Amino acid sequence: MAAVLSRNCATAAPEVTVVPQDFETWERAPDHHRPFDLLLSAQAWHWTDPEVRWSKAKQVLRAGGTLALFWNDWYVSDDDLRHELIAAHEHRLPELPPHSILEKVPRGSVMGPDSWVPRELLADGGFTDLTYLQYPTAHHRSTSGLVDVLSSLSFYRLLPEATREAVLADVAGAVDAYGGSVRLDTRTGLFLARTASGRYPEGNHPSD
Repeated sequence: MAAVLSRNCATAAPEVTVVPQDFETWERAPDHHRPFDLLLSAQAWHWTDPEVRWSKAKQVLRAGGTLALFWNDWYVSDDDLRHELIAAHEHRLPELPPHSILEKVPRGSVMGPDSWVPRELLADGGFTDLTYLQYPTAHHRSTSGLVDVLSSLSFYRLLPEATREAVLADVAGAVDAYGGSVRLDTRTGLFLARTASGRYPEGNHPSD
């Protein structure tokens, strides 16, 4: 992903610097002293270390800077196709994925004001103006497009290769039988917060 971003920015936005490094251990370059206005995480904040993520966010953001975290939930809108996809998984696996397109309301979703995201944000005490927004959209995926989505999810990536290929082949067969296309109703949940204003007096941010 970093390589793709670097290629896309090479001519369109040459001022963008791409640094492929873990967020928790990243340090700004010695010649970059300004804190950031925005920290954005797309479908990834749950992978960061809970012991470090909030303090690191406050470290890199200016006072009043914005933290924006978002995730997507996908749903197969056609119930008949969804049941076929469930059957394709049950044929190969002892249990279904814990958070997947196979459920009307995915287990483990971070969506909603009572999930671990706002709880941790509020418990930290260093953020304010917590806002939660939802954006519903619909996407049509081809058979290969749906397989690409599933292949990017950790549940499938952690399966033994032979099992993963067999499950995805069964999924592809089920979608092909329904015309080679699937509608995914998508719910995007966005959490916004700001570092507490006045947390650092003007000119006294740790990075200055």
